Amino acid sequence: MTAIPRTVEHQVLEALHRLGGLITGGHINYGDEHSSTYLDVRKLLQDETAIDFVSEEIAKRFAHDGVATVVSMFSECVLAERVAEHLERIGKRLVEYLVIKRSSAHARYYRLEGNCVPKVRDKRVLVVRGSLGSGFTTDKLMRAVRTAGGQVLGLGLICNRGDITSEDVHQSFRIEALMSFSQQRWRAGTETCPLC
Repeated sequence: MTAIPRTVEHQVLEALHRLGGLITGGHINYGDEHSSTYLDVRKLLQDETAIDFVSEEIAKRFAHDGVATVVSMFSECVLAERVAEHLERIGKRLVEYLVIKRSSAHARYYRLEGNCVPKVRDKRVLVVRGSLGSGFTTDKLMRAVRTAGGQVLGLGLICNRGDITSEDVHQSFRIEALMSFSQQRWRAGTETCPLC
């Protein structure tokens, strides 16, 4: 009997399950919405084997795009660092990485400052994220890179939660996700929510 090869998506789901990042059957709050399923991709970023696997898979998808800098949010810095390492190994050339954080918890925009600007100015930049939901935070990252003079060539994701396309976030770059996961959500406190 021939074994069916496991896809990258299956391997990511298996890792999430193994690490406790696949939560089902509960009552999950998303602001004013409820769901019974949640994927916590942060669990992958805390496991050496998992982060190495997902970083290499993201890097493979952008290996021939001339990436000079990989950018992520501060909370996902390990993802940016490891994707950059894999891109260096594959392409045999230096790839820098940097993280962007908000100046305060209530800041509306992200901004690159000081010594970070030269790492993106006139460079081909890959933005990496653990997951993409609405695209709101990702859009802020893209704007910060563009404001600093960088060219965003793509978005590398572990999980695309809402089948978001570049058109959905009004951008013209490639989105590569290791897996897609559309979860059903219901407006909290309404008759349509089976969890209320």
